[in-house]
Amino acid sequence: MQEPEKPPKYPIKTQRLFKEEQRLFKEEQAQMDADALLAARLQEEEREQFSIDEQARFLVETIAERKRFFAAQRAEQIRNKPPTKTQLRNKMITFLKNMESSKKRPRAEHDEESVKKQKLEDDAEKEELRACLDIVPGDDIAINVESLATKYPIVD
Repeated sequence: MQEPEKPPKYPIKTQRLFKEEQRLFKEEQAQMDADALLAARLQEEEREQFSIDEQARFLVETIAERKRFFAAQRAEQIRNKPPTKTQLRNKMITFLKNMESSKKRPRAEHDEESVKKQKLEDDAEKEELRACLDIVPGDDIAINVESLATKYPIVD
């Protein structure tokens, strides 16, 4: 007995399409593999071009550029910051000293006289302050020690 012929699993047209798709898939896969190899080779060439020396130079330039940027930014912040009372006072003192030196000087005799007058005034002030600071012994005043040791509540 002969076995009856089996019909093919897929129709012939479907088999051709399947084989065509496989062929296209293999071609696409080969193209993707070639592209990956090309990309790897190009990356390697770029790495060689961008050697360690060039990377170091680039890094140094970048750091220097950032330093300049932040220094300029700090200077700008300092310029925009209002001056303190001490800085204002120092500026005023410097201004007044410069204004005084720019005026014409009086004769030397008047300078000597004004220095002597100022010295006498300073001496008088010092004597007045010394008189205020003299300690006067208070032997005649009696202090009750017991009353100092007692604490009294404070009521508002």
